[in-house]
Amino acid sequence: MDLDFIHYFELLIAVLAIVYYKKYTSSFYKYFILYTCCAFLVEFIAEVFLKGTNNWWLYNLYTFVEFNLVALIYYHLTKEKKSHRIIFYIVLLFNITYLISFIFIALQNYTPILLGVLVSVFIFLYLKELLNSNKIVNFRKDISFWITIGFLIYYLATIPFFTLLFVVGMKDRILFYILQGILVITHLIFIVGLLCSKKTVK
Repeated sequence: MDLDFIHYFELLIAVLAIVYYKKYTSSFYKYFILYTCCAFLVEFIAEVFLKGTNNWWLYNLYTFVEFNLVALIYYHLTKEKKSHRIIFYIVLLFNITYLISFIFIALQNYTPILLGVLVSVFIFLYLKELLNSNKIVNFRKDISFWITIGFLIYYLATIPFFTLLFVVGMKDRILFYILQGILVITHLIFIVGLLCSKKTVK
């Protein structure tokens, strides 16, 4: 599977997210738009302008942006004060670790793994609240549910992927094909959610 194939999915999701801005007016949605646009922009810059060069710095920077955008999404999706406190402390932990990684460079191999683990915590906080709310009745029509399922599949998969890549040192191409397949599934879930969910209000 060619990487350019993934770029088309990323572009499609970013365009759809923007097109449906007036349909999904919940406070979290603007951060999802930023997330999709940043994901496409980073891959576009890496492929078009930095191809063949050491572009690790770009992905390292994106790790910071990606994590904080997802944190903002789930801060707005969750309603309980306990969830907000947990998200706040997790964001503090990650951002401090990220800053320290510029001093202890080896830590940069672990920040993508940490991102996957911590985002999974955000997701489970939201799902816990969803299960205990009236929204569970029509969850299949809720855009936040579809976004969360997409995130859950992707970020849970990145934990073993980046562990094998950066900790174990496994660089077999099969790893990247698996990740690309997971990205396709994630984007398809986003597409279904964007097209089929009910209109939301602030």
